[in-house]
Amino acid sequence: MAQKLTVYGVVQAVGFRPFVLRCALENGIRGTVCNCGDHVEIVAHGTPDALGRFRDMLESEKPQRAHISRIVVSETDGKEPESFSISGSRDAGSGEPSIIPPDIAACDDCVRELFTPGGRRFMYPFINCTSCGPRFTIIGDLPYDRSRTSMDSFRMCGSCASEYSSPEDRRCHAETVCCGSCGPSYVLHDGKRICGGIKEAAEKLDEGCIIAIKGTGGFHFACRADSDGAVGRLRELLGRSEQPFAVMARDISAVRRFARTSSGDEDALCSYARPIVVLDRKARGLSELVSPGLHNVGVMLPYLPVHHLLFHHSGCEALVMTSGNMPGEPMVLSAAEAFAKLYFADFFLVHDLDIVSRCDDSVVRDGKFIRRSRGFVPLGIPVQHNLKVLAVGAGMNNTFAISKDGMAFMSQHIGNTSNYDVMEYHKRALDHMMRLLRLNSGELDLIVSDMHPGYSVTGLAERISAQQNVPLRRVQHHAAHASSLAAESSGDVICIVADGAGYGSDGMIWGGEVMHGGERLGHLEYQKMPGGDLATEYPVRMLAAILSKTCGEDELLNYMHGYLSHFKYGERELEVMARQLVNRCIETSSCGRVLDAASALLGICFRRTYEGEGAMKLESFALGGHDLGMRMEIAGNVVITSGFFREMFDRLGEDKGMRSRRDLAMTLHTALAKAFCDIVLEYRDLKIPAGFSGGCAYNAIMSRVMKRELGRGGIEFLEHRKVPCGDGGVSFGQVSCV
Repeated sequence: MAQKLTVYGVVQAVGFRPFVLRCALENGIRGTVCNCGDHVEIVAHGTPDALGRFRDMLESEKPQRAHISRIVVSETDGKEPESFSISGSRDAGSGEPSIIPPDIAACDDCVRELFTPGGRRFMYPFINCTSCGPRFTIIGDLPYDRSRTSMDSFRMCGSCASEYSSPEDRRCHAETVCCGSCGPSYVLHDGKRICGGIKEAAEKLDEGCIIAIKGTGGFHFACRADSDGAVGRLRELLGRSEQPFAVMARDISAVRRFARTSSGDEDALCSYARPIVVLDRKARGLSELVSPGLHNVGVMLPYLPVHHLLFHHSGCEALVMTSGNMPGEPMVLSAAEAFAKLYFADFFLVHDLDIVSRCDDSVVRDGKFIRRSRGFVPLGIPVQHNLKVLAVGAGMNNTFAISKDGMAFMSQHIGNTSNYDVMEYHKRALDHMMRLLRLNSGELDLIVSDMHPGYSVTGLAERISAQQNVPLRRVQHHAAHASSLAAESSGDVICIVADGAGYGSDGMIWGGEVMHGGERLGHLEYQKMPGGDLATEYPVRMLAAILSKTCGEDELLNYMHGYLSHFKYGERELEVMARQLVNRCIETSSCGRVLDAASALLGICFRRTYEGEGAMKLESFALGGHDLGMRMEIAGNVVITSGFFREMFDRLGEDKGMRSRRDLAMTLHTALAKAFCDIVLEYRDLKIPAGFSGGCAYNAIMSRVMKRELGRGGIEFLEHRKVPCGDGGVSFGQVSCV
């Protein structure tokens, strides 16, 4: 009896063909297994019982990283071979949404082998097997064969070739198999000459040097995380005075010494994806300059063999490991580019394996993605339609998404697409993902973009739509956020969407919304933004705008004189701003701007040097405070924030102490969350869950209050678990709301 089994899912680059070979040999099956671009094809000859056992094993004992979406079984004929073998790949794509796995952290077996003296790969920084190593970042096209990856530049030696062809070996058909005799290598460079290797790099890190390290998805800057001198110098060189740095810890024991972890946090840290996990800090172990003004820090564990080797040779418990790029630009990929752009690094630890696709580290907080990238992309997420849709995403923290046959494939983190180089990166990444999905733009059923007319990605969507005659749909920013949460939960949801900014359907800037099915049920009070975008950079401007509604002109100017040092042009700028408040200027309902204004009022943040700075520092400051029971008025469906600020203003006049300020910070968070919930509870008769999305949804205080208040009202509270709460998840919302 002969059958053809066509297997769809994540079945390439996970050791699936060697696994099929072993299953066949165990069950006396003869035939072949072949990679066919977007699926694996098996021709199996055997008795009915043997074929049944064989099929069962394929699903029940599949490799850990494999995912089978379905197996199509059909009868076949042809000459029965004498044995079972892995045949050469062929590109016979069926159009099914099958794709390779993400990059996978070095597995335990490889780490043990890395430090086993006498082994062929002892201390070899590119050790890997069918269960681990680079995948997405090195592949150019499908089927997944060495010839279609950047490993094609390295010819296997005889020993590696023997492992590759041996069914019993864990490197059987591992397309990235290599060793020190035939594979890539690392050198330490000072920008002019080679001056050592990994051991010397570790010694330089111990001495306080800054090193640009090439990984598999791009460069990182590294320095010791316990040194104010090293961290401070890195901040000065990068021009990142306040933005938190991620750190990489030696092991989970080291993490526990400087941060508080839950079992869920540790599961994420130790998973094969190895994301950065945001943890509450303890008062020791790290320089305060790692995350200034914050109660938490982003932490990850080693995921590349080179990371394990650096810690092996170093005495450091933790290293700063932050993306190797200048602010706003994409991560650097090559040594030549690093020497030119990251020239201020003391040393460069570089290798000679080309990076096909850059891929930043993923970031998770409380189980919610801040950034979904390395370790997760390009894995698909189910959607409730079978259309071929391209969603180009938001302008900031951009990702794009492509849907095909009921699955959405989100890109890696792209960044701020107002930057030319980032937008070019977006285009290249889009071309690459379309190629992996066996899709061309003319086959698309729909293109979806944001409503904002000024986004570069909106312009890209318009051009593709016109060139390929594909319909274009514009979806309001916060409706896309709400759609992303609804699609995650596969149901109807009332969604509180709170963030910094999104272009509203009324031409205003939205950012504090209650949404349902694209309809706006309620929102925060509109506030003027004197100076436009200057009000996002200088929170004291938003404070002046909010207070102007309840303060007389003289009272406001007198109060603002206390902030004169935070106006670049002093008295003159203050007078211009006062005139702007009287005249017409753009208005916003942004929750982010309200939190910024409060951070200025309470003396926490007067200039935003990175996105979300004021809100993040305000949350950290509030953790030592208590709720004073103040509430925000709701007029119709509008939350009145100006009256609440007046009350905070008056209370500060009575008591400017630290205790009072912390209490007011906690009270503001609580009052905002309760006000949003009050609007949701007006619609409890819909008997559907409610959830929280947008950049403010990372705020643990607001999330906790919403869960409690909605629970008391009998409403289930939902949070993101599959895509980012912030703008990195907008593309998934766009691709879902069709």
